[in-house]
Amino acid sequence: MMLFKLSYKNIKSGIKDYVVYFMTLALGVSMFYLFNSLDSQSAIMKMNASSFNLIETLMSVINILSYFISVIFGCLIIYASRFLIRRRKNEFGIYLTLGMSKKTGFIYLSRRESINWIVFTCCWIVSRNIRFIFC
Repeated sequence: MMLFKLSYKNIKSGIKDYVVYFMTLALGVSMFYLFNSLDSQSAIMKMNASSFNLIETLMSVINILSYFISVIFGCLIIYASRFLIRRRKNEFGIYLTLGMSKKTGFIYLSRRESINWIVFTCCWIVSRNIRFIFC
């Protein structure tokens, strides 16, 4: 029970970091999807032959931008993940210094990440359902 309280307290104090991390991931994935789905839009499919060359050039530029965006997005994910891991590593070091065993620390971190996963998955499901209700 004590580990659950500790996990909950640390999640509450670090919620800003996790929200920024998950919002960044969601924004990046949606932007990547946007760029990759432009060529299959019905408005572009209905273009006449005179503008076909322009659309073809635009799609090749978008494909190049898609690779560029994926590299930037990958760097962003690496940076954000390192930031969160660094914070957890410092926290775990403090717990080990205070006398927590490695097994107990592993259980603590597992519970903490499980709670994070459950909370953000529920938020994602709720936001997805709200979007389908109102759109």
